[in-house]
This record gives sequence, C-alpha cells and structure tokens, in this order.
Amino acid sequence: MGPPDESAPPPRLGAAMVVLALTPFPLVVWSTHGLRAGYDLETVVFPVDLGLALLLVAAGGATVRRMRRRGGPAGARLLGLLTTVLGLAWLAHPSGRGAHLLLELAGVTALAAVIEELWPGRFGDALPLAVGALAGLETVWSAAQLATGHALGLSVLGEHTDPFQSVGGGLAPFGSLVHCYLLAGLALVATGVLVARAVASARPKRELTRLLLNMKIMKVSAHMK
Repeated sequence: MGPPDESAPPPRLGAAMVVLALTPFPLVVWSTHGLRAGYDLETVVFPVDLGLALLLVAAGGATVRRMRRRGGPAGARLLGLLTTVLGLAWLAHPSGRGAHLLLELAGVTALAAVIEELWPGRFGDALPLAVGALAGLETVWSAAQLATGHALGLSVLGEHTDPFQSVGGGLAPFGSLVHCYLLAGLALVATGVLVARAVASARPKRELTRLLLNMKIMKVSAHMK
C-alpha cells in the first residue's frame, strides 16, 4: 500500500461540511416525548446532531492528539476544557439534555480543531467559505421574512411557523434557525472566521475590502422591511 494521497481532502473535512450543511435545518429527528411536554422539557435530536456524531467519529482522535501537542489550537482547547468541566458536572447530575449538550460541545470542539488543522494548507479556505455561505443563506432567509412579515412556508425544512422575536421594540427574525439569538451568534462566528481568513490571505487589503462590502450589503438587506 502506497502513502496516502495528500492532494485528496481528509475525511474529517467532509464530515465538517456535513455538519455545516445540516445546521440550517432544525427538523426534529427524535424527541423524548414527541414534544408533547414542550421543547424546553425534552431532549430533542436535530439532523445537525447526527452530523456532529459523524464528525466526532472522523475527527475525534485527531482532535485529542492536536490539543495535547504543544502549541495546539487554543480555541479548541478552551472548548475542550469547557466540555470536560460540564462532563464532570453531568456525571453528578446526568440527564438526556445534558448528554445532548455534551455531544454538541464535543462536536463544536472537533469542528474548531479541523478548521485550525486545515487553515494553512490547500483546503484552508473550504470551511471558512462554507461558514460564510451558511451566514449568507441565513441573511437572505431572515431578510425575506422581514420583508414579507411572515414565515416563508418552508416548515418542511424546519422553519418556525412564527419566526420572529420582539427585541428592543422591533421584530428580530429567526431565519431557518430556532431563535433569533442563534442567528446573531452565527453572524458573529462567521464574521470572525471570515475576517481571520481574509487577514491570512495573500492580499489581505483586497479581501477585507470585499468582505466589508459584502457585510454592508447583508446589513442593509437585513434591515429592509
């Protein structure tokens, strides 16, 4: 058997892409009581959770090895520390929702480690661009909700039937997500990842200018009503 083909993307990149592809679609795959008790009182599994489980299988070992190395990814280490602390707390007070949270935190830790691992190589743009595409999709989706004043009728994809939250005297849309705060969090994460990638590019000024222009366009469209 010959050496592995370094020109081919590693399997963990594919698993990370699956996670990002499933993120915008919060369909209920399984819940403890069929949501009869309410979302806040049940353990609910979404498609992205299956993607996170796949990512942990594909990248879990590599993530642990990278975090143990000197100079390993600081962000992934912090997430891993948080997961460990909450895991110890879960052992004292086990619950289904707690196990679900630990799965998500461990998966996000692996996702951060994969982004850091691929950052300097030929596949370094793949995940940042996928995060940006996800943020762009949610921007268009939420802007359309604001423009029409109601959901887009895409509940088959997991869209909430009433995708608005009253915030500061106005209405904040959800996009395809389950709450407007998740939409805001996605915007912050995507901005950070894309700015970091632009700064690391061969022509940072041009890339930052393009990114800021796109962000301005997205901001204007999000405030259209």
